[in-house]
Amino acid sequence: MPLSCDSPAAHAAALPGPASSRADGIIATGVVGLDAMLGPCGFHRGSSARISGAAGTGKSMLAASIIDAACRRGERCMAFMFEESGALIIRNAHSIGLDLDMHVSSGRLRFEAARPSLFGVETHLARMHRDLDQFPQEVVVIDPAPTLCGPAGALQATLLRMIDLVKARHHGVLHHAAQ
Repeated sequence: MPLSCDSPAAHAAALPGPASSRADGIIATGVVGLDAMLGPCGFHRGSSARISGAAGTGKSMLAASIIDAACRRGERCMAFMFEESGALIIRNAHSIGLDLDMHVSSGRLRFEAARPSLFGVETHLARMHRDLDQFPQEVVVIDPAPTLCGPAGALQATLLRMIDLVKARHHGVLHHAAQ
């Protein structure tokens, strides 16, 4: 995936939190040029990375690359999808040479999909908490988080709580938003 001014932008930010050996290390994105650009060859475990860009710029496929790279390293990934099903992400990832279905079959990847309008933001957060407890994982993708429905203030607060929920477990979290 070549990087250009039309490509999604990735921003990694580490929030203060307790030191833990689980928070050490780097999560490679699986995209060589992006890993090199990020300095330590990926983003720090225990941090979050936000990908933003216009529709069709490859945000979901970048997320798929990160998932694929993590699963190939033997890590388990949980992907929360709010606009597309896991099956659709698997199909689209296949078009760029990624076999995510193999990771689902191996038990390394789990998709949880729910339309943003299906529940209120608090219910989405509660379901995420339940799913994270049921499926041990090292990398979490929230795709795309801002499509959740509700008042703007509640949405921002819930997104921060979702990210904090994952980061408290010292995992990497990737979330993205359309511009």
